[in-house]
Amino acid sequence: MKPNILVLSIDSLRNDMCFGQNKTSFTPNLDSLISKGTFFTHAIACSSSTIPSFSSIFTGLYPFACVGKKDKIVRINENVETFVKQFKNFGYNCHTFIPEVLNQGGIDKIFPGNLEKFDSFSTLNDGVGDKIIGKLTKELEEPWMYTIHLFDLHGKVTLDRSGDFQKFNDEKFGKNNYEKVFSAMDEWIGKIISKINLENTLVIVTADHGSPAADFDDEKENESQKFIKSVKYEPGTVFKIGKKIAVKFPNLLKLQRKKISKLYVKKRDKIVDTKRKEKLESIQTKNLSPFEERILKNTVTTIPNVFEETCRVPLLFCGLNIPNGKIISQQIQTLDIFPTVAEIISMSLTNSLTHSRSLLTLINGKKIEEKPAYMETVTNTETDDVIGIRVSNFKYFRNSIDPKKNIHLYDLQNDPKEEENLYQNYPEKILEMEKIIDEIRKENLPKQLSELTDDEVNTVENELRKLGYI
Repeated sequence: MKPNILVLSIDSLRNDMCFGQNKTSFTPNLDSLISKGTFFTHAIACSSSTIPSFSSIFTGLYPFACVGKKDKIVRINENVETFVKQFKNFGYNCHTFIPEVLNQGGIDKIFPGNLEKFDSFSTLNDGVGDKIIGKLTKELEEPWMYTIHLFDLHGKVTLDRSGDFQKFNDEKFGKNNYEKVFSAMDEWIGKIISKINLENTLVIVTADHGSPAADFDDEKENESQKFIKSVKYEPGTVFKIGKKIAVKFPNLLKLQRKKISKLYVKKRDKIVDTKRKEKLESIQTKNLSPFEERILKNTVTTIPNVFEETCRVPLLFCGLNIPNGKIISQQIQTLDIFPTVAEIISMSLTNSLTHSRSLLTLINGKKIEEKPAYMETVTNTETDDVIGIRVSNFKYFRNSIDPKKNIHLYDLQNDPKEEENLYQNYPEKILEMEKIIDEIRKENLPKQLSELTDDEVNTVENELRKLGYI
Protein backbone atom coordinates (compact mmCIF):
# COMPACT_ATOMS: atom_id res chain seq x y z
CA MET A 1 0.00 0.00 0.00
CA LYS A 2 1.30 3.45 -0.90
CA PRO A 3 1.96 5.77 2.10
CA ASN A 4 -0.30 8.76 2.77
CA ILE A 5 1.09 12.29 2.38
CA LEU A 6 0.23 15.28 4.58
CA VAL A 7 1.54 18.68 3.48
CA LEU A 8 1.07 21.35 6.14
CA SER A 9 1.89 24.79 4.74
CA ILE A 10 1.71 27.70 7.18
CA ASP A 11 1.40 31.10 5.54
CA SER A 12 4.04 33.65 6.63
CA LEU A 13 5.95 31.24 8.90
CA ARG A 14 9.64 32.03 9.24
CA ASN A 15 12.40 29.50 9.79
CA ASP A 16 13.78 31.22 12.89
CA MET A 17 10.39 30.90 14.62
CA CYS A 18 10.73 27.09 14.43
CA PHE A 19 14.38 26.42 15.10
CA GLY A 20 17.54 28.12 16.32
CA GLN A 21 18.82 30.43 19.03
CA ASN A 22 16.31 33.23 18.23
CA LYS A 23 13.26 31.01 18.70
CA THR A 24 11.08 32.29 21.56
CA SER A 25 7.68 30.83 20.66
CA PHE A 26 6.47 27.78 22.58
CA THR A 27 6.02 24.87 20.16
CA PRO A 28 6.42 21.48 21.87
CA ASN A 29 4.49 19.60 19.17
CA LEU A 30 6.55 21.00 16.30
CA ASP A 31 9.73 20.43 18.35
CA SER A 32 8.71 16.80 18.73
CA LEU A 33 8.18 16.44 14.97
CA ILE A 34 11.60 17.98 14.28
CA SER A 35 13.17 15.45 16.68
CA LYS A 36 11.45 12.67 14.70
CA GLY A 37 12.35 13.96 11.24
CA THR A 38 14.78 15.91 9.06
CA PHE A 39 14.75 19.72 9.23
CA PHE A 40 16.29 22.14 6.73
CA THR A 41 17.53 25.39 8.29
CA HIS A 42 18.14 27.17 4.97
CA ALA A 43 15.04 26.49 2.89
CA ILE A 44 14.44 29.43 0.55
CA ALA A 45 11.03 30.32 -0.88
CA CYS A 46 10.95 31.38 -4.53
CA SER A 47 8.78 34.40 -3.79
CA SER A 48 7.69 36.62 -0.92
CA SER A 49 3.97 36.29 -1.70
CA THR A 50 1.56 33.38 -1.61
CA ILE A 51 0.30 32.66 -5.14
CA PRO A 52 3.72 32.62 -6.89
CA SER A 53 5.39 30.69 -4.06
CA PHE A 54 2.54 28.15 -3.76
CA SER A 55 2.48 27.74 -7.54
CA SER A 56 6.23 27.08 -7.63
CA ILE A 57 5.91 24.37 -4.98
CA PHE A 58 3.19 22.60 -6.98
CA THR A 59 4.90 22.87 -10.38
CA GLY A 60 8.61 22.75 -9.60
CA LEU A 61 8.99 25.91 -11.68
CA TYR A 62 10.11 29.39 -10.75
CA PRO A 63 7.29 31.98 -10.69
CA PHE A 64 8.20 33.53 -14.05
CA ALA A 65 7.42 30.15 -15.63
CA CYS A 66 4.27 29.14 -13.76
CA VAL A 67 2.29 32.31 -12.93
CA GLY A 68 1.06 35.33 -14.83
CA LYS A 69 -0.58 38.64 -14.10
CA LYS A 70 -3.64 40.19 -15.74
CA ASP A 71 -5.42 43.32 -14.51
CA LYS A 72 -3.29 43.31 -11.32
CA ILE A 73 -4.43 39.73 -10.58
CA VAL A 74 -1.68 37.14 -10.05
CA ARG A 75 -2.78 33.61 -10.99
CA ILE A 76 -1.21 30.21 -11.52
CA ASN A 77 -0.97 29.25 -15.18
CA GLU A 78 -3.43 26.36 -15.29
CA ASN A 79 -1.86 25.26 -18.60
CA VAL A 80 1.35 24.25 -16.79
CA GLU A 81 1.48 20.66 -15.57
CA THR A 82 1.41 20.30 -11.78
CA PHE A 83 2.64 17.58 -9.46
CA VAL A 84 -0.96 17.07 -8.30
CA LYS A 85 -1.93 15.62 -11.67
CA GLN A 86 1.01 13.23 -11.57
CA PHE A 87 0.21 12.08 -8.02
CA LYS A 88 -3.39 11.46 -9.11
CA ASN A 89 -2.15 9.39 -12.05
CA PHE A 90 -0.01 7.41 -9.60
CA GLY A 91 -3.13 6.44 -7.67
CA TYR A 92 -3.38 9.13 -4.99
CA ASN A 93 -6.62 10.75 -3.87
CA CYS A 94 -5.51 14.40 -3.79
CA HIS A 95 -7.31 16.87 -1.52
CA THR A 96 -6.58 20.42 -0.45
CA PHE A 97 -7.94 22.90 2.08
CA ILE A 98 -7.02 26.52 1.35
CA PRO A 99 -8.10 30.11 2.11
CA GLU A 100 -10.35 31.87 -0.39
CA VAL A 101 -7.53 34.12 -1.65
CA LEU A 102 -5.60 31.10 -3.00
CA ASN A 103 -8.76 29.87 -4.68
CA GLN A 104 -9.01 33.26 -6.43
CA GLY A 105 -5.44 32.74 -7.64
CA GLY A 106 -6.50 29.79 -9.79
CA ILE A 107 -5.40 27.06 -7.38
CA ASP A 108 -8.88 25.51 -7.76
CA LYS A 109 -7.91 24.52 -11.30
CA ILE A 110 -5.28 22.04 -10.04
CA PHE A 111 -7.54 20.35 -7.45
CA PRO A 112 -10.75 19.76 -9.41
CA GLY A 113 -13.46 18.19 -7.28
CA ASN A 114 -11.37 17.75 -4.11
CA LEU A 115 -10.82 21.35 -3.05
CA GLU A 116 -12.31 22.90 0.08
CA LYS A 117 -11.85 26.55 0.93
CA PHE A 118 -12.34 28.72 3.98
CA ASP A 119 -12.72 32.44 4.57
CA SER A 120 -9.35 34.15 4.29
CA PHE A 121 -9.79 35.64 7.77
CA SER A 122 -10.60 32.28 9.41
CA THR A 123 -8.14 30.53 11.72
CA LEU A 124 -7.64 27.11 13.27
CA ASN A 125 -9.51 28.33 16.32
CA ASP A 126 -12.74 29.31 14.57
CA GLY A 127 -13.57 26.17 12.62
CA VAL A 128 -10.62 25.46 10.33
CA GLY A 129 -8.97 23.11 12.84
CA ASP A 130 -12.15 21.12 13.44
CA LYS A 131 -12.68 20.64 9.69
CA ILE A 132 -9.14 19.31 9.28
CA ILE A 133 -9.61 16.86 12.15
CA GLY A 134 -12.91 15.73 10.65
CA LYS A 135 -11.31 15.17 7.26
CA LEU A 136 -8.42 13.16 8.68
CA THR A 137 -10.73 11.11 10.89
CA LYS A 138 -13.46 10.10 8.44
CA GLU A 139 -13.26 11.37 4.90
CA LEU A 140 -9.95 10.44 3.24
CA GLU A 141 -9.66 7.30 1.13
CA GLU A 142 -6.16 5.80 1.12
CA PRO A 143 -3.71 6.43 -0.35
CA TRP A 144 -4.31 10.15 0.05
CA MET A 145 -2.37 13.37 -0.31
CA TYR A 146 -3.86 16.16 1.80
CA THR A 147 -2.48 19.67 1.36
CA ILE A 148 -3.47 22.27 3.98
CA HIS A 149 -2.58 25.95 3.84
CA LEU A 150 -3.16 27.80 7.12
CA PHE A 151 -3.65 31.57 7.28
CA ASP A 152 -3.43 32.30 11.02
CA LEU A 153 -0.10 34.17 10.71
CA HIS A 154 -0.95 36.12 7.59
CA GLY A 155 -0.71 39.92 7.54
CA LYS A 156 -1.03 42.00 10.69
CA VAL A 157 -1.38 39.14 13.15
CA THR A 158 -3.86 39.45 16.02
CA LEU A 159 -4.27 37.03 18.91
CA ASP A 160 -7.69 35.53 19.62
CA ARG A 161 -7.99 36.16 23.37
CA SER A 162 -11.31 34.34 23.81
CA GLY A 163 -11.99 30.92 25.33
CA ASP A 164 -9.08 28.54 25.65
CA PHE A 165 -6.84 30.80 23.60
CA GLN A 166 -6.65 33.54 26.25
CA LYS A 167 -3.94 31.46 27.93
CA PHE A 168 -1.57 32.23 25.04
CA ASN A 169 -1.56 35.92 25.95
CA ASP A 170 1.47 35.35 28.14
CA GLU A 171 5.19 36.09 27.70
CA LYS A 172 6.14 32.42 27.87
CA PHE A 173 4.35 31.88 24.54
CA GLY A 174 6.28 34.58 22.69
CA LYS A 175 7.36 38.20 22.63
CA ASN A 176 4.62 39.47 20.28
CA ASN A 177 1.28 38.54 18.70
CA TYR A 178 2.95 36.64 15.86
CA GLU A 179 4.82 34.29 18.20
CA LYS A 180 1.85 33.86 20.53
CA VAL A 181 -0.43 32.94 17.62
CA PHE A 182 2.17 30.46 16.37
CA SER A 183 2.32 28.94 19.86
CA ALA A 184 -1.46 28.58 19.74
CA MET A 185 -1.20 26.98 16.29
CA ASP A 186 1.25 24.43 17.71
CA GLU A 187 -1.48 23.09 19.95
CA TRP A 188 -3.54 22.39 16.83
CA ILE A 189 -0.54 20.85 15.08
CA GLY A 190 -0.43 18.35 17.94
CA LYS A 191 -4.13 17.54 17.48
CA ILE A 192 -3.71 17.11 13.72
CA ILE A 193 -0.65 14.84 13.99
CA SER A 194 -2.42 12.71 16.62
CA LYS A 195 -4.95 11.68 13.92
CA ILE A 196 -2.38 10.14 11.58
CA ASN A 197 -0.01 7.18 11.70
CA LEU A 198 3.56 8.35 11.10
CA GLU A 199 4.56 4.80 10.15
CA ASN A 200 2.53 4.99 6.93
CA THR A 201 2.28 8.79 6.47
CA LEU A 202 4.90 11.21 5.17
CA VAL A 203 4.46 14.63 6.82
CA ILE A 204 5.88 17.83 5.33
CA VAL A 205 5.75 21.11 7.27
CA THR A 206 6.72 24.27 5.42
CA ALA A 207 5.62 27.79 4.47
CA ASP A 208 5.00 29.84 1.34
CA HIS A 209 7.07 32.79 2.64
CA GLY A 210 8.08 34.54 5.86
CA SER A 211 6.86 37.75 7.44
CA PRO A 212 8.29 40.96 8.96
CA ALA A 213 5.47 40.72 11.54
CA ALA A 214 7.65 38.25 13.44
CA ASP A 215 9.83 41.26 14.37
CA PHE A 216 6.99 43.54 15.50
CA ASP A 217 7.29 44.82 19.06
CA ASP A 218 4.50 46.59 20.97
CA GLU A 219 5.28 49.91 19.29
CA LYS A 220 5.14 48.44 15.78
CA GLU A 221 1.96 46.51 16.47
CA ASN A 222 0.33 49.70 17.77
CA GLU A 223 1.53 51.59 14.69
CA SER A 224 0.03 48.90 12.48
CA GLN A 225 -3.37 49.05 14.19
CA LYS A 226 -3.38 52.85 14.16
CA PHE A 227 -2.73 52.92 10.43
CA ILE A 228 -5.49 50.38 9.73
CA LYS A 229 -7.95 52.57 11.63
CA SER A 230 -6.73 55.76 9.94
CA VAL A 231 -7.46 54.47 6.43
CA LYS A 232 -10.92 53.17 7.21
CA TYR A 233 -13.24 54.90 4.75
CA GLU A 234 -17.02 54.96 5.08
CA PRO A 235 -18.95 55.86 1.92
CA GLY A 236 -21.35 58.80 2.07
CA THR A 237 -25.15 58.80 2.13
CA VAL A 238 -25.52 59.18 -1.65
CA PHE A 239 -23.42 56.07 -2.23
CA LYS A 240 -25.38 54.03 0.34
CA ILE A 241 -28.74 55.00 -1.16
CA GLY A 242 -27.49 54.31 -4.69
CA LYS A 243 -26.21 50.90 -3.65
CA LYS A 244 -29.55 49.95 -2.07
CA ILE A 245 -31.44 50.93 -5.21
CA ALA A 246 -28.98 49.04 -7.44
CA VAL A 247 -29.23 45.90 -5.32
CA LYS A 248 -33.04 46.05 -5.36
CA PHE A 249 -33.09 46.28 -9.16
CA PRO A 250 -29.90 44.32 -10.06
CA ASN A 251 -30.59 43.60 -13.72
CA LEU A 252 -31.94 47.03 -14.63
CA LEU A 253 -29.15 48.91 -12.88
CA LYS A 254 -26.19 46.58 -13.42
CA LEU A 255 -24.16 49.17 -15.35
CA GLN A 256 -24.96 51.92 -12.86
CA ARG A 257 -24.04 49.65 -9.96
CA LYS A 258 -20.61 49.04 -11.49
CA LYS A 259 -20.07 52.77 -11.98
CA ILE A 260 -21.02 53.49 -8.35
CA SER A 261 -18.71 50.74 -7.12
CA LYS A 262 -15.77 52.03 -9.18
CA LEU A 263 -16.30 55.58 -7.92
CA TYR A 264 -16.25 54.35 -4.33
CA VAL A 265 -13.14 52.21 -4.86
CA LYS A 266 -11.32 55.05 -6.63
CA LYS A 267 -12.08 57.52 -3.84
CA ARG A 268 -11.17 55.06 -1.10
CA ASP A 269 -7.91 54.01 -2.78
CA LYS A 270 -6.91 57.67 -3.20
CA ILE A 271 -7.41 58.30 0.53
CA VAL A 272 -5.45 55.15 1.47
CA ASP A 273 -2.59 55.96 -0.92
CA THR A 274 -2.29 59.52 0.41
CA LYS A 275 -2.19 58.41 4.04
CA ARG A 276 0.23 55.60 3.25
CA LYS A 277 2.60 58.00 1.51
CA GLU A 278 2.46 60.43 4.44
CA LYS A 279 3.19 57.65 6.91
CA LEU A 280 6.13 56.28 4.92
CA GLU A 281 7.64 59.75 4.64
CA SER A 282 7.35 60.24 8.40
CA ILE A 283 9.12 56.91 9.03
CA GLN A 284 12.05 58.01 6.88
CA THR A 285 12.61 61.03 9.15
CA LYS A 286 13.25 58.77 12.16
CA ASN A 287 16.80 57.84 13.08
CA LEU A 288 16.42 54.09 12.53
CA SER A 289 18.73 51.33 11.35
CA PRO A 290 17.94 50.00 7.84
CA PHE A 291 16.47 46.84 9.36
CA GLU A 292 14.26 48.70 11.85
CA GLU A 293 13.12 51.13 9.15
CA ARG A 294 11.97 48.41 6.76
CA ILE A 295 10.19 46.51 9.53
CA LEU A 296 8.37 49.68 10.58
CA LYS A 297 7.46 50.41 6.95
CA ASN A 298 5.86 46.99 6.79
CA THR A 299 3.35 48.09 9.43
CA VAL A 300 2.01 50.41 6.72
CA THR A 301 2.49 48.56 3.43
CA THR A 302 4.18 45.57 1.83
CA ILE A 303 7.22 46.63 -0.16
CA PRO A 304 8.36 44.08 -2.79
CA ASN A 305 11.57 42.51 -1.50
CA VAL A 306 13.32 39.21 -0.93
CA PHE A 307 15.01 39.95 2.40
CA GLU A 308 15.65 37.02 4.76
CA GLU A 309 12.56 37.76 6.86
CA THR A 310 10.33 37.12 3.82
CA CYS A 311 12.11 34.29 1.99
CA ARG A 312 13.76 31.97 4.53
CA VAL A 313 11.18 29.43 5.68
CA PRO A 314 11.03 26.11 7.55
CA LEU A 315 11.05 22.75 5.80
CA LEU A 316 10.56 19.50 7.70
CA PHE A 317 10.15 15.93 6.43
CA CYS A 318 8.87 13.44 9.00
CA GLY A 319 7.46 9.90 9.08
CA LEU A 320 8.10 6.71 7.07
CA ASN A 321 11.86 6.10 7.02
CA ILE A 322 12.98 9.73 7.28
CA PRO A 323 16.06 10.01 9.56
CA ASN A 324 15.29 11.20 13.09
CA GLY A 325 16.63 14.44 14.54
CA LYS A 326 18.63 15.34 11.45
CA ILE A 327 19.41 19.02 10.84
CA ILE A 328 20.62 20.05 7.38
CA SER A 329 22.12 23.51 6.92
CA GLN A 330 22.76 23.36 3.16
CA GLN A 331 20.73 25.87 1.15
CA ILE A 332 17.79 24.35 -0.77
CA GLN A 333 14.47 25.69 -2.14
CA THR A 334 10.85 24.88 -1.34
CA LEU A 335 10.11 24.05 -4.98
CA ASP A 336 12.17 20.89 -4.31
CA ILE A 337 9.48 19.48 -2.00
CA PHE A 338 7.44 17.34 -4.39
CA PRO A 339 10.36 15.85 -6.35
CA THR A 340 11.65 14.74 -2.94
CA VAL A 341 8.28 13.26 -1.99
CA ALA A 342 8.09 11.47 -5.35
CA GLU A 343 11.48 9.81 -4.85
CA ILE A 344 10.61 8.82 -1.27
CA ILE A 345 7.50 6.95 -2.49
CA SER A 346 9.30 5.56 -5.60
CA MET A 347 7.24 7.57 -8.08
CA SER A 348 8.72 8.71 -11.40
CA LEU A 349 8.02 12.30 -12.48
CA THR A 350 7.41 13.23 -16.10
CA ASN A 351 8.02 17.00 -16.12
CA SER A 352 9.56 18.06 -19.41
CA LEU A 353 10.70 21.31 -17.81
CA THR A 354 11.54 21.73 -14.15
CA HIS A 355 13.69 23.97 -11.99
CA SER A 356 13.43 21.58 -9.02
CA ARG A 357 15.22 18.44 -7.85
CA SER A 358 14.89 15.75 -5.19
CA LEU A 359 16.58 16.24 -1.82
CA LEU A 360 16.43 12.58 -0.79
CA THR A 361 20.16 12.04 -1.39
CA LEU A 362 20.86 14.92 1.00
CA ILE A 363 18.37 13.57 3.55
CA ASN A 364 20.13 10.19 3.40
CA GLY A 365 23.44 11.77 4.34
CA LYS A 366 25.15 12.09 0.96
CA LYS A 367 26.34 15.32 -0.66
CA ILE A 368 24.66 17.14 -3.51
CA GLU A 369 25.76 20.35 -5.15
CA GLU A 370 24.39 23.52 -3.52
CA LYS A 371 22.48 25.49 -6.13
CA PRO A 372 21.93 29.28 -6.12
CA ALA A 373 18.41 30.09 -4.94
CA TYR A 374 16.45 32.21 -7.41
CA MET A 375 13.77 34.54 -5.97
CA GLU A 376 11.34 37.08 -7.35
CA THR A 377 8.31 39.13 -6.33
CA VAL A 378 5.07 39.05 -8.30
CA THR A 379 2.72 41.59 -6.76
CA ASN A 380 -0.87 42.68 -7.40
CA THR A 381 0.02 46.36 -7.40
CA GLU A 382 1.90 48.36 -10.00
CA THR A 383 4.96 48.64 -7.80
CA ASP A 384 8.53 47.72 -8.67
CA ASP A 385 8.96 43.95 -8.53
CA VAL A 386 12.42 42.53 -7.90
CA ILE A 387 14.38 39.44 -8.88
CA GLY A 388 17.40 38.07 -7.08
CA ILE A 389 19.84 35.30 -6.22
CA ARG A 390 20.86 33.91 -2.84
CA VAL A 391 24.00 31.87 -2.35
CA SER A 392 25.31 30.65 0.99
CA ASN A 393 27.19 33.87 1.73
CA PHE A 394 25.63 36.60 -0.47
CA LYS A 395 22.19 37.91 -1.39
CA TYR A 396 21.62 39.97 -4.54
CA PHE A 397 18.43 41.48 -5.91
CA ARG A 398 17.35 44.34 -8.15
CA ASN A 399 14.46 45.70 -10.20
CA SER A 400 12.95 42.92 -12.32
CA ILE A 401 13.04 44.99 -15.53
CA ASP A 402 15.95 47.42 -15.13
CA PRO A 403 19.17 45.81 -13.77
CA LYS A 404 20.52 49.25 -12.85
CA LYS A 405 17.61 50.12 -10.58
CA ASN A 406 17.04 49.26 -6.89
CA ILE A 407 20.25 47.22 -6.62
CA HIS A 408 20.99 45.35 -3.38
CA LEU A 409 23.95 43.17 -2.38
CA TYR A 410 24.48 41.83 1.15
CA ASP A 411 27.12 39.78 2.90
CA LEU A 412 24.92 37.27 4.75
CA GLN A 413 27.75 35.93 6.88
CA ASN A 414 28.70 39.27 8.43
CA ASP A 415 25.44 41.15 7.97
CA PRO A 416 22.54 38.73 8.68
CA LYS A 417 19.99 41.57 8.97
CA GLU A 418 20.99 42.86 5.53
CA GLU A 419 21.63 46.44 6.59
CA GLU A 420 24.79 47.36 4.67
CA ASN A 421 24.18 47.46 0.93
CA LEU A 422 27.51 46.59 -0.74
CA TYR A 423 26.53 46.74 -4.40
CA GLN A 424 29.01 49.56 -5.18
CA ASN A 425 31.89 47.66 -3.56
CA TYR A 426 31.64 44.38 -5.46
CA PRO A 427 30.97 44.96 -9.19
CA GLU A 428 32.42 41.54 -10.03
CA LYS A 429 29.91 39.88 -7.67
CA ILE A 430 27.05 41.73 -9.40
CA LEU A 431 28.22 40.41 -12.77
CA GLU A 432 28.45 36.89 -11.34
CA MET A 433 24.89 37.08 -9.97
CA GLU A 434 23.53 38.54 -13.22
CA LYS A 435 25.06 35.64 -15.13
CA ILE A 436 23.19 33.21 -12.86
CA ILE A 437 19.91 35.07 -13.40
CA ASP A 438 20.39 35.01 -17.18
CA GLU A 439 21.07 31.28 -17.11
CA ILE A 440 18.02 30.52 -14.98
CA ARG A 441 15.64 32.62 -17.03
CA LYS A 442 16.68 31.14 -20.38
CA GLU A 443 13.86 28.61 -20.22
CA ASN A 444 10.64 30.56 -20.02
CA LEU A 445 7.07 29.42 -20.55
CA PRO A 446 4.38 31.50 -22.24
CA LYS A 447 1.92 32.87 -19.72
CA GLN A 448 -1.25 31.92 -21.59
CA LEU A 449 -3.78 32.58 -18.90
CA SER A 450 -7.47 32.02 -19.42
CA GLU A 451 -9.53 35.19 -19.59
CA LEU A 452 -11.61 36.20 -16.57
CA THR A 453 -15.12 37.60 -16.87
CA ASP A 454 -15.86 41.05 -15.42
CA ASP A 455 -17.66 39.42 -12.47
CA GLU A 456 -14.68 37.13 -11.81
CA VAL A 457 -12.30 40.09 -11.90
CA ASN A 458 -14.49 42.00 -9.42
CA THR A 459 -14.68 38.98 -7.10
CA VAL A 460 -10.91 38.50 -7.12
CA GLU A 461 -10.20 42.20 -6.65
CA ASN A 462 -12.60 42.42 -3.69
CA GLU A 463 -10.87 39.48 -1.99
CA LEU A 464 -7.41 40.97 -2.58
CA ARG A 465 -8.56 44.37 -1.38
CA LYS A 466 -9.91 42.92 1.88
CA LEU A 467 -6.47 41.45 2.54
CA GLY A 468 -4.65 44.68 1.66
CA TYR A 469 -2.96 43.38 -1.50
CA ILE A 470 -4.44 46.10 -3.72
